[in-house]
Amino acid sequence: VVELQVQKVLIIKKIEALKNVQNLLKNAKVKDDLYVPKVYKTGEKPEPYYLMVLKREIDKLKDFIPKIESMIATEKNKPTVAAADIVAKGQSLRGASETGTTGNTVNAQTAVVQ
Repeated sequence: VVELQVQKVLIIKKIEALKNVQNLLKNAKVKDDLYVPKVYKTGEKPEPYYLMVLKREIDKLKDFIPKIESMIATEKNKPTVAAADIVAKGQSLRGASETGTTGNTVNAQTAVVQ
């Protein structure tokens, strides 16, 4: 029983050490992504942070915009017959409901007159 407890403690220490290494690696990765301005320690005014963020977002859009344009082109090339059929069906259903309601009102009026 004592040996198992000792092994358990050793395993827990190894797991903690691995978690620490994992955190250190994550921190190192974050440091790789940090942007250090070129004007660091030169005395010049650094570039504002919001401009750096805007530049990154614009760089992302350079890849995204062609994808959107290709999607729009494929949508334009699809046949529009399906849309026309849907509109025609909607109008025919609406027309049927209108005639049905007007027919009921006519029957109701004739019943009142009699």
